[in-house]
Order: sequence, then structure tokens, then C-alpha cells
Amino acid sequence: MDLRTKLLGLLVSVLVLFASYNSAQATHAMGADMYVDCLGGNQYRVRLQFYRDCAGINVGSTRTININSASCGQSISLTVTRIPGSPTEVSPLCVTSLANSTCNGGFLPGVEQHIYEGVVTLPAQCTDWVFSFQLAARNNAITTLNNPGSQDIYIETHLNNLDAPCNSSPRFSSIPVPF
Repeated sequence: MDLRTKLLGLLVSVLVLFASYNSAQATHAMGADMYVDCLGGNQYRVRLQFYRDCAGINVGSTRTININSASCGQSISLTVTRIPGSPTEVSPLCVTSLANSTCNGGFLPGVEQHIYEGVVTLPAQCTDWVFSFQLAARNNAITTLNNPGSQDIYIETHLNNLDAPCNSSPRFSSIPVPF
């Protein structure tokens, strides 16, 4: 075989490799919670608590929350920013465990909680505000979904600031159980 034939074979092999490559999914999203707290004057603090699998990719310092009201014809977005002191590791490890989680270079499963906040002034009083967050990157370890790594995570909370002018959303009293 001459040099040209070898190079052509190598080029064809590389092209076949790229053609058969499936894009990698950033599978780090384990879960999320979102809360909306009334501050008065149609102003609301939006808090997103995002749970990351430490074996996945890192997350950014901002997230986008979509805010919509069909009855009032309103659609806005809010950029929320990670708060100081976040993230924190919330891995459910035994206190006596000598091993670290993947959050700290170890081998045990690790989970981080990232908290993002922002303030929005709603432009109208409506009965059907929907605050939503969506991200493509579900954790592959989820056993309640088919092919979870190819699924989006989506959460929403609802707000009626017409009938209840300074309404806030309910909140969970404990963090979710990751395993």
C-alpha cells in the first residue's frame, strides 16, 4: 500500500466515525424546585433550586425563567442569578464514610444544590401566571423515565395575583431525595 492509499483509508475512517457520532447529552439535571414570593407592589422574588449530579457537567451562573399569562396576553422572561454561597453539596452520605462523593473527586454519587434568584415586577394582575423553567440535560440514572438522558427537565409554578393580590407559591419543607 502506498502512502496515498493509507491516508485515504484514514480519512474515510475518520469521516465514518464522525458520521456515526451521536451528540453527547449533558446529563446532570437531577431535579428542581421553584418558588415565587410576593414582595408587594406587583413585585415578586423568584427562587430556582436546581439539583445537579456532580458526575455531569458544571452549570452556569444564570438561568432563564419564562413567565406567561394567557388571559392577559403577557409573556416575559427573567434571568435569575446564582446566589452567594451556592452551590452546596447535599449528597446523602453517611457521616462515618471515609470516601468522598463525585463532587469532591471521590467515587460515591454526589449532588449539588444551586440556588438562583431574581426579582420581577409583573406588568398586570392576572389569574393565570405561569412561571416555568426548562433544561435539556436529565440525569441518565433516573429510573422512572425511558431514555432519561434525552429528556428535558421542566417545572412550573402558578400564581393568581388578581384574586389574591400579594400571593406567593407553596414550598417544599425538605430537599428532594436523590436516590
